Amino acid sequence: MSGRVENEYREPHLLTFYPHRTTTIDDEDFGIASARDENVERFYAYGNRKIKFLPIAVGEKFPNLKEFKVTVCSVQKISSANFKNLKKLEKIELTHNEITSIEAGSFDDLTSLKELDLGRNQISSLPENIFEHLNELKEIDLHNNQLKSLPAQLFKNNRKLVNIFLRDNQIEEIPSSFFAGLTEVEYLQ
Repeated sequence: MSGRVENEYREPHLLTFYPHRTTTIDDEDFGIASARDENVERFYAYGNRKIKFLPIAVGEKFPNLKEFKVTVCSVQKISSANFKNLKKLEKIELTHNEITSIEAGSFDDLTSLKELDLGRNQISSLPENIFEHLNELKEIDLHNNQLKSLPAQLFKNNRKLVNIFLRDNQIEEIPSSFFAGLTEVEYLQ
C-alpha cells in the first residue's frame, strides 16, 4: 500500500493520511506502518472511496490521539480492534461512509469520548450495550442511517448526553424506558 502521511497545514499534532486515489484499502487487518508518535492528537483521512476498512491498533501508534476523522470514504464496519487503547480520544467522526455493522466492544476503551458522529451510513442495528463505557459522551449523531429500532437501554450509562441526532432513519417506535436517566438532554432530533 502506498500513501503519504503529512502535517497538511504545518499544524502541530495533526496527522493527515492521504492514500493515493488508486490505493485500495480492503484488508480488515490494515495497520499504519508509522513509528509510535505520542505527539499526534488528530488523525484525518477523507475523500477516498477505496478505503473500506479503518486502521487497527491506532492506539499503539498514537496513544494521545484526541480526534479521529475518516469521512467520505467507503468504510464498511467498525471492529473492536479499531479503537483499542485510545483513552484520550474525545471525538470520532465517521460520516459519509458505508458502515453497516459495529462489532460489540468497539468503543469500550473510549472513556474520554465526548462526540460520536456516525451519520450518513447504512447502520441498521446497534448492539445492546455498544455505548455503555462512554460515560463522558455528550453528543451522538446517528442520523441518516437505516435504523429500524433502538435497544431500550442503549444510553443507560450516558448520563451526560446533551444532543442526540436520530433523524432520517426508519425508527417506528422508541421504547418508553429509552430516556430513563437522560436528564441532561437538550436536543433530540
